Amino acid sequence: MLNIAVICEYNLFHNGHLRQIEQIKALYPDSTVTAVMSGSFVQRGECAVTDKYTRARSAVLCGADLVLELPMPYSMGSAEYFADAGIRLCMALGVVDKICFGSECGDIALLKSVAENMSNPGFRAALEEERREHRSDSVSFIRMRQSLYDRMYGGERLLANDILGVEYLRAAALCGSSSELFTIKRMGSETATMSRDCIRRGIYSRLCGIVPPQAFAVYKNCELYDIRNIAGHVICTLRNSAPSDIRRCDGVGDGMEYRIIEAARSSVETDGLYRALATKKYTDARMRRTVMNCMLGITTEMLKRPPAFTSILAASENGRGLLRRLKKASGIPILTKPAHGQRLRGESKRQFDFGARCDELYTMMCIVPKKASYFMQRTPYIAENMPADQGEYEAFVRNDEKINSI
Repeated sequence: MLNIAVICEYNLFHNGHLRQIEQIKALYPDSTVTAVMSGSFVQRGECAVTDKYTRARSAVLCGADLVLELPMPYSMGSAEYFADAGIRLCMALGVVDKICFGSECGDIALLKSVAENMSNPGFRAALEEERREHRSDSVSFIRMRQSLYDRMYGGERLLANDILGVEYLRAAALCGSSSELFTIKRMGSETATMSRDCIRRGIYSRLCGIVPPQAFAVYKNCELYDIRNIAGHVICTLRNSAPSDIRRCDGVGDGMEYRIIEAARSSVETDGLYRALATKKYTDARMRRTVMNCMLGITTEMLKRPPAFTSILAASENGRGLLRRLKKASGIPILTKPAHGQRLRGESKRQFDFGARCDELYTMMCIVPKKASYFMQRTPYIAENMPADQGEYEAFVRNDEKINSI
């Protein structure tokens, strides 16, 4: 049985994600789908709108067989770090045969060509030279890179939503991954942004048309998280930070540390902080990531290290069988319960402890704040197949006996 991985956020899981899983299983009927999913924080530099166990449960309800966590700080990294960590984690599992990603163009040959060109030593050297020459310009890195690419190669115009796919292909080549990567063209108008807007505004009549019915049943009663719930803490932390502490964090450069501190001193909430930091050179997502990197002390060196562990967030009946293979094949620890992280050693333990601290901050972003130990006490959602007349994957059990049987 083939095991096909999808590196994802599912923030929230919508109909486009469902179509991807359905197409994977149509192409490979006897396959299992493993979702390597972001935890509490996502690539846009935001906290996930609802917690990782809720999002993992919705994914299993909609056809994923196993959901494993892409932990912090990788889940909040730029496209390059996010893709590299996702590919390395898939490699470390030892049971991933193929990796599927969505794309706007749906053309794997085009994406591979762009990835090869972007990895070319000549292009990388020219890009570094371009960055040095235009350090003080107001042009963003993404636009500068695209302009250089057009001048050097031309003809291959890449849509913004395909950048991550290119980074997956680049990372796979650089890491020497043996898994085949393939893409499925995105269809439909649903977006994760639309789903988050609906759930935050309580427009459930519209949300039910964006997300699958199985996911809607989970989301309609879930608790929501928002960084604005700890705006005072964010502002106060940045106001009291030393420039040298901020300077060492990923994404900070060209004297940005002083702008961040001044913006915090002139702001009273996070939206105002982001507006004060906004420039033509830096995207909104870049500034949100940078602020969170400063809050959490995330350095470039941390992001360059490969993931040293992962955690089970949810599994279907088929996923439970896959987990037995994983236990034997994986080159990194796979935690069945968060509490088992205390048994880790070395780099695995350091990464686990950092992720636990991030989760503790995340608990305060909930509409109803949680105790610091809330996520340490959570357990995966393990699905049990039910007779067809009761609806497949309707019943979920979380008792220790079921979990410990994996």
